[in-house]
Amino acid sequence: MGNFLYPNRDKIQAQFGAFLTEALDAIQNAHNQVFTKSRMAPVGESAVPAPIANLSVTGGNGVYQAVIQDNSPVTWGISYFLEYSDTANFASPHVKPLGPARTWRGALDLPGLYWRAYSQYQGGQPSAVVYYGSQTTPVVVTAGGASPVLPGSTGSGTASGNGTQGGSGYGKVPKRESS
Repeated sequence: MGNFLYPNRDKIQAQFGAFLTEALDAIQNAHNQVFTKSRMAPVGESAVPAPIANLSVTGGNGVYQAVIQDNSPVTWGISYFLEYSDTANFASPHVKPLGPARTWRGALDLPGLYWRAYSQYQGGQPSAVVYYGSQTTPVVVTAGGASPVLPGSTGSGTASGNGTQGGSGYGKVPKRESS
């Protein structure tokens, strides 16, 4: 991910002096800092996040719940997505944007669904898709019977993936190395 560099710095300094180049340097540095923290690229595409580690899905009593496990390094601005489909080939999937959250629970009046998930930084390509089951043999999840037991949290954003840092939203630190 490249940084933004304003052109002709030396010529600007020679013609207009140090005050202008210092001001432009400060703007350039602030601009690049925003993009570093958000994982967006001011020049070119943003980085592609590592694939999530695992997706688990349960269902019962018309309720589905999905848990994404992502222990890879992430920075502020990471967003997660679930997709579900009534066909194993995901020919026309429905997308559930989760933002920084890694768990979802909701009622869908559908008898059996296939699930997959991925992550993405704004301005970049999504990570590789991870299926519940596998890409060649996704597992159908039904929502009949008793409601599923509420799973443990996997946190959100740059917070720990063990769910012990609630109230973190996109995270309280700019980057999580791993969890």
